[in-house]
Order: sequence, then C-alpha cells, then structure tokens
Amino acid sequence: MPIILLVMIAFMAYMMYKNFSLVKKNKLMKKYFVCTDAILNHKDDAYEIIKEYIANEENSEMQNKARVLLLITEVDHNIDSSDTLSFLNLEPVVMSDKGQFDKEKFQYNSDTFFWSIELLIKAHLKHREEIIERLKEEYERFKDIDGFSKDIVVVLFKECDKALSKYGDEGKIFFKKLLEGEYGDYVYDKRMISFYKSIAATMLVYEGEALQSDDEELVYTFAKMKAGKIMLKELGLYDKYAQKEEVKEDEDHLIETNDDMAIDAAIDVKKSEEVKEEEN
Repeated sequence: MPIILLVMIAFMAYMMYKNFSLVKKNKLMKKYFVCTDAILNHKDDAYEIIKEYIANEENSEMQNKARVLLLITEVDHNIDSSDTLSFLNLEPVVMSDKGQFDKEKFQYNSDTFFWSIELLIKAHLKHREEIIERLKEEYERFKDIDGFSKDIVVVLFKECDKALSKYGDEGKIFFKKLLEGEYGDYVYDKRMISFYKSIAATMLVYEGEALQSDDEELVYTFAKMKAGKIMLKELGLYDKYAQKEEVKEDEDHLIETNDDMAIDAAIDVKKSEEVKEEEN
C-alpha cells in the first residue's frame, strides 16, 4: 500500500477521533452550563443545583470545574466548605489521562480559572482563609509547567491574591503592564485578552489607582457583562460603573454587547463556538 495512502488513512482516523472527542466534550459542557447559569443569573437555589450536578456527574474533570462554582455559593451563603475542599482536584482540568500537561484541555477550561479568581476575591473579602490556601495549593502543583504558570489567567490569579493580601507591589506592576500591552512573555488566548484586561483595570480601581479613559472604559464594559457584574459587586464598584451616559452615534460605530457571548454563557468564547458547530 502506497505510503501516501497510509498517511491519508491515519489522518482521517485521527480527525474522526478528534471529532468524536469534541462531540463528547460538548455534550458534557452543555450539561455543565446549568451550573454557570445558576451563578450568572444569581439563582436562589444555585447551591442545590450545583451540588446535584456534581452528585450525578461521573466525569472528574467536570465535577471539579463545578466544585469551584460550588465553593462560590458556599462562600455566598456562609456554608462550611471542608467537604468540597477535600474533594477539589484541578489535575483533571489541566492534565491528560496519562498525567501530562494538556495545553488544549487547560485552555478549553480557562473559564474555571476565571471562576477561581472570582472565588479568590470572595474568599478574601469574607475571610475564608481555608479556601484561599486550598486554591493556592492546587495552583502550586503545576508551578513548574510553563504552559500553566505563564498563562495570563493564572498570573492574574496570583496577582489578585497579592492585591487582596496587600503583599509586595500588590499586583499593580503586572496589572499596569497588562493594560499597556506588555504581555508578550505570557501565554494567552487573543480572543480573551480584553476580558483579562478588564479584570486588571478593575483591580487597579479597587486599589485606588487612576485609570486612563480607555482603560476605565474597560470597567464600564465589564459592568455590562454578567460575569463582570458579579466581580464588581463583590469589590463594591458596581454602582459606580453600572450607569454611564450613552453618547448617540451612527449605527456603524456602535459597539454591540451580547449576553449570549461565551463570557456570559460560560466565560470562554471557544466553548460556545464549538457547541454551535456541533449543532449545525
């Protein structure tokens, strides 16, 4: 059999495997959306919804994504988190089944690391030290993996911890560099960079730093997103940035915001795009 034919057969088999894996992953994500929906829409029974999801979900990756969300509800309702923390394990969210760093899986799960930042903020402000330390322990496990430790969403977590702990430069140097576009040494998803800049701008405002108009605009836009609204409310900044006098412009110049975007549906653009591809 000609080598070129063997290569084509191998390629087709690989693509079939990838497509099958993507379909399976998307089905898991659709079930998981009930958890993010409960958080984003401030459902009174969010704790019960997420707890039930974890109890019925057998996939350890999805269970642990949901545990981060469950911890958020436990902080909100002052519920003891010892049980949830004892089962928390971010390895299935970051590593392959063979125990190797899985860059694709980690980036696909970037929403979990945004929610970890939100959880970190809540835990600091509610003095839930046991959650802060447990989260930092999980991150520490992957510190020697460049693809993890140099990713902007991970660095943001650590810098936010410095800001809330009032440690060192309190994250200000990194936040300002991020806003200035000096992030070439880090790993990041280009589609998410404005979202990460919004977090940096928000933290600087929280720390009492003055922002340039373009950077402050990021915070106003962040306040329009369900995920941003949660963070700004937690930091006591929402009322300031929720309302802004709208300037009438031609329709061609208006910037549209859509709550169906992945940041509001699941924080990650890639997920919603892939789910839509599967449905088509």
